[in-house]
Amino acid sequence: MKTYYAVAHRRGGRLLHASLSPNLVVDEGIDDLVDKYFKGAGYSAAHYVGIMAASPTIAAGDTMASHGGWTEITDYDEASRPAYAPANAVDHQIANQTSPAQFTFNASVTVGGLFLTTNNAKGGAGGLLYSGASLAGGNLAVQSGDTLDVVAIANAGALLDNFRFLDSELFQFLDGETVEFL
Repeated sequence: MKTYYAVAHRRGGRLLHASLSPNLVVDEGIDDLVDKYFKGAGYSAAHYVGIMAASPTIAAGDTMASHGGWTEITDYDEASRPAYAPANAVDHQIANQTSPAQFTFNASVTVGGLFLTTNNAKGGAGGLLYSGASLAGGNLAVQSGDTLDVVAIANAGALLDNFRFLDSELFQFLDGETVEFL
């Protein structure tokens, strides 16, 4: 299973940056995926997107309770971490391209990465960490009022080479602007 984050950074409605970042499914995320699918144990479809501060280091052993290589950014207007609401799977991949997780910043901060968790508590250490990623192209400086839209993509195919949804939903997500992914 390969997972990715597509990110669109806007200021005043204008697209400033777009990138596609491969991420690491951490050990507890892999264990949870296998356990839920093959055992049918305690499944919940509730997942949430969080953002990491500058220059994160994501390790396979990271959990929500213990992740020494990164810190969470909570300087955004939303009361909790935005929900991950994926559309139906198509061609071995699933993504929230029709309902991106959105962050509206209330301070100037440097975003360095993203993560997917089962806990919606902003800054919370509970729940399960599924995956994390550093932003492709490095850190991203955002200002108060900027927005960050995040599409999390899980791909069970050999390669993420066709991006079926890029031709339609993701470009709608990017307001039809042509962008080059870093």
